[in-house]
Amino acid sequence: MADEKHSAPIRSKQDIVSQFTAEKQIPTLCETEGAESEPDGPCYSVLSEREKLLTVSIASLATFLSPLSASIYYPGIEEVARDLHVSNNTINLTVTSFKVFQGVAPLVTGSLSDQTGRRATLMISLILYVGINVGLAVQTSFLALIVLRSLQSIFSSTVVIVGTATTADVVSGAERGKYMAYTVLGATVGPALGPVVGGILTHCFGWRSSFWFLTIFAGVLLLLVVTLLPETCRAVVGNGSVAPQKWNYPLKDVLFPGRHSTPPQYQTITTFKQRPSPWNTLKLIWDKEAACTILFSAIIYAGYLSITTTLPFELAKHYGFNALQIGLCYLSYGGGSLTSRWTAGTLMNWNFRRFAHHVGFDIHDKKELKLTSFPLEKARLQVALPLVYFASVFIVVYAWVLCFEVQVAVPLLMLFLVAHALSGITSTMTTLIIDCHADQPATATAAMNFFRCLFGAGATAAAVPLIDRINVGWTGTLLGFLLRGKPTLAFRFTENGKETMVYVYNDEHWLVRAVVDDLFARKTKVEVLEAQNEQLCVSNDNLEGKSQA
Repeated sequence: MADEKHSAPIRSKQDIVSQFTAEKQIPTLCETEGAESEPDGPCYSVLSEREKLLTVSIASLATFLSPLSASIYYPGIEEVARDLHVSNNTINLTVTSFKVFQGVAPLVTGSLSDQTGRRATLMISLILYVGINVGLAVQTSFLALIVLRSLQSIFSSTVVIVGTATTADVVSGAERGKYMAYTVLGATVGPALGPVVGGILTHCFGWRSSFWFLTIFAGVLLLLVVTLLPETCRAVVGNGSVAPQKWNYPLKDVLFPGRHSTPPQYQTITTFKQRPSPWNTLKLIWDKEAACTILFSAIIYAGYLSITTTLPFELAKHYGFNALQIGLCYLSYGGGSLTSRWTAGTLMNWNFRRFAHHVGFDIHDKKELKLTSFPLEKARLQVALPLVYFASVFIVVYAWVLCFEVQVAVPLLMLFLVAHALSGITSTMTTLIIDCHADQPATATAAMNFFRCLFGAGATAAAVPLIDRINVGWTGTLLGFLLRGKPTLAFRFTENGKETMVYVYNDEHWLVRAVVDDLFARKTKVEVLEAQNEQLCVSNDNLEGKSQA
């Protein structure tokens, strides 16, 4: 009897996972009402696979608007200055003002769309954007140009933030890596595609044609939103089973009703205690986890912009290229950004599933897991951090081959590789911030966008003077070492001599520590419990042996 008291039941791996989840020692990373990991729980989105692909495609197209609006303007900027009789330094104020409002505007509109809906915000922004571009195409004064460019920035950046949040509304964490890689193509390919389109249009039709092109592009996007895009905001329709307001149906659902014939699952609706406010967005920076992720992404974006904005000057200086040739060289950058979807996006999904299998989670593409015991940051950062080191090497090589005026194919190849690595990092970090704030994706993306633009504006202002002072080779070397040291800057907190990443969640001040110096080998708590269970098995065997003896 004494031996029986000392023996303990042997638990299965699933029992350990269930116990750890039930302990609630750590709040969920991306927990929304009704998002269950059990097979019989409500699905994350009732949209069919075809509807989901259509929604993500429109959202991805929307994310092109702001970066395209910014960069399509670059090839013709000298011609604009000449026609409006202002200096190059003065005309550069239109670039600065665009960047400032690009970061500030979503602080309000992101939180607003999280609570009031995506379609209304998109439609209003696109209608105003179309009118602003018509004004830009016909204006004849510098004052009108800078005011309208600022307004153009406000509404185009709003469209991008809402487009990104739309994808997060319909895609669960298990497949978010792949779909978010598509969605952030606008942010990564747009800055490279814009100069190509702008260079061709400026060369053939003059600089005003760029704004007419943007008018047509936004008009087509508005038509797609009105006719095909369903309301996805989880505060309005939950997982899509709850019917939106009567005016909020896309035209296709008005003409062909039927999707909302299924019973509404009201428990999937996300509720908010606070009204939309820019402070709701800025509060995220006080969350240490969000601060690390945002800082990580902002420095990457600064490096990204410092390359794209200095490329025209360097190609003209070292190779004597004209606006059309410079625009075509951006195709290399755009190609690298585009192909990152098949590497970073695929790796994110694969690594997520690998970790889920390791800790005993059943993966359901149509369900959002409650990731209480899931090492989410580790799963995402294992994809991002190697790309950081590759990017730093490629940037240094790119800068020096450009400095020594090596045959133009070599710097273009390096541009492709740099864009591929930086785009992969961008999509990974965007996915991570949305994973951790899945109930308010537009707010989280707006916070990241604000600091990206802040860092990006500083990088673009400093890059050209720095190159003039120390040349492009040493500038690229400095940037490469900055990116190489960025993981240390963003992810190291020292506690009792051990490097850890510290996260604070909500108001409960729970701490989760992920060891950075052993990022790829750290044991999760589930693994620790498994080890304890194995030791318990050995102890029970020993006790049984003694009792038999």
